[in-house]
Amino acid sequence: MKEDIYSRLCEHMNKSLVGSPKTDEFLEILSIRFSPEEAEMALLLPLLPQELSMIARSANKEVEEIKPMLEQMADKGLVYKQKVIEEGKTLEYYHLFGTIMGIWETSFAKGEKTPYREKLARLWRQYYNAGWGKEQHKTKTPVARIIPVEKSIESQREVVPYERASELMKNEDFFAVIHCPCRSAAQLTNEGCGKPTEVCLHWGDMAKYFVERGFGRKINKQEAFDILDMTEKAGLVHLTINTQEGCFAICSCCACCCNALRAITELPKPGAVANSMYLPLVDSDKCSACGICEDRCHVDAIKVIDESAKVEKDKCIGCGLCATACPDEAISLCKREDYKGPFATIEKMAEAIIMERMQ
Repeated sequence: MKEDIYSRLCEHMNKSLVGSPKTDEFLEILSIRFSPEEAEMALLLPLLPQELSMIARSANKEVEEIKPMLEQMADKGLVYKQKVIEEGKTLEYYHLFGTIMGIWETSFAKGEKTPYREKLARLWRQYYNAGWGKEQHKTKTPVARIIPVEKSIESQREVVPYERASELMKNEDFFAVIHCPCRSAAQLTNEGCGKPTEVCLHWGDMAKYFVERGFGRKINKQEAFDILDMTEKAGLVHLTINTQEGCFAICSCCACCCNALRAITELPKPGAVANSMYLPLVDSDKCSACGICEDRCHVDAIKVIDESAKVEKDKCIGCGLCATACPDEAISLCKREDYKGPFATIEKMAEAIIMERMQ
């Protein structure tokens, strides 16, 4: 009976935007994160935000009966809660987390190093290899996109707002930072690269959730920009959601640990993330063939050949890390000719992904 609960929960969560194929590893993850009672409650919950009274009505239960369990699950990072003001009233919305954005992040957001977290890390890493990695990237439409390092595009005359981290965050007033689940899990299994982990930035309602439930640390806007600057110096790639509007996070990623870039280098899936609108342009007269750009590239898109750096355009994701580190100032970014911008909204992106999954 217990195994049946988690099998059903797996099937339910597999309906989210990022699927969760049923494997022994994922069933064990669910049994660790959810008690049997919580799993039963999870089966009654929607995967998209719904007002509390509507959830209770659908579950044929009283609000007072289910709210304590929902709050307990929100504290554990299994359920997302958001307060919405409608017609002067504050309403409470809940939904069950999927894997991403969801129980994957909350498994490691606090940066804890305990036997419990080590076990979860081992299982999640095994799950990626057992099919979850391919599931994340099986559709043509990527969920994530590259944001170029801002310093690398400062010379551009026209830069669309969604290509600048500063534009994405300029109107926000609540920020949080959590530990990168990808590098945290890798480090817990002694497979990490040693790069910083407390670097995943969130703002808005998701940031408030992470802070209120103890998963993240509240920071101000300047601290958020300082973290982006620190991660650029560490050679990490900036990713956000593949939309023009509705962005709520920036991750700083590496190809050795992070789910999205590992899909490019290991699975391999070249289109696992949406490229930025830029490509590096190398001035061979200035290039000293030092190899720094080659070392900084996560996807093997730039190599020193015949005493000058050469770019493989089909491989390049447009992160700008090569340009900002070049001591000779021999690399600049130019616009791609075949660039296709991100979706206008999250809803548009979700529609495309859902249609592709159905096909």
